[in-house]
Amino acid sequence: MKPVLVAATLVLIGIIPCAAKTAAKKLDYPPKAFDALYDQTSALGTSSYREVSDGKGHVRIENNMILPGHKHHIKLMVLLEDYPKRQLIVLDSVNKVAHVKPMAPSQSGAPIDKDRIKELAGKSLGVKVIDGHPCHGWEYDDGGKTQVWFGDDTGCEVQFTTEGQNGTQTQHLRKYDPLPQNSAALFAPPPDYKIQNELAPPANASSPPSGPPQLHP
Repeated sequence: MKPVLVAATLVLIGIIPCAAKTAAKKLDYPPKAFDALYDQTSALGTSSYREVSDGKGHVRIENNMILPGHKHHIKLMVLLEDYPKRQLIVLDSVNKVAHVKPMAPSQSGAPIDKDRIKELAGKSLGVKVIDGHPCHGWEYDDGGKTQVWFGDDTGCEVQFTTEGQNGTQTQHLRKYDPLPQNSAALFAPPPDYKIQNELAPPANASSPPSGPPQLHP
């Protein structure tokens, strides 16, 4: 993907579909390790969405979509979230470039709870079992009515629906697995990718930083 399309694609394909990522919280990342695969539908079509967490603040997001004229899912974007360093790394598989960007101060990937829902001015939907997963549900407005159900056993979303100007978007957990061992490579750019530092220099810096940013192993 060309660099000029990165920002537009993040918004267009809903690479961070959960509005739970819009307000800060003491714990700003998923506390459990998991590898979750979702079916996703929106006005843009159908897609598959994968989210992987190591439970230590490193998250990998893969968004795939069937585009007009294609029969199979096409990988559109891979995003690495590094919460300890407050960095986003967008992997451009076409040009083999890893774009390292600052994470918005308000971004959070932590599950919603009774304290978080107050920040979002929302309400609890209670509890129910979805596909065998005991869940807590929450409803709030994030530019549209949003309902999300988090699995108590999985630590990730099980079902998500939001209604906005662009129509209704739904997301449903298709497959869940605990994170496999030796998975560190999932949260770092491939070794043959060029690192493009797009982090802003410190306010008191006299010149831009040199060399690639330090990435977690």
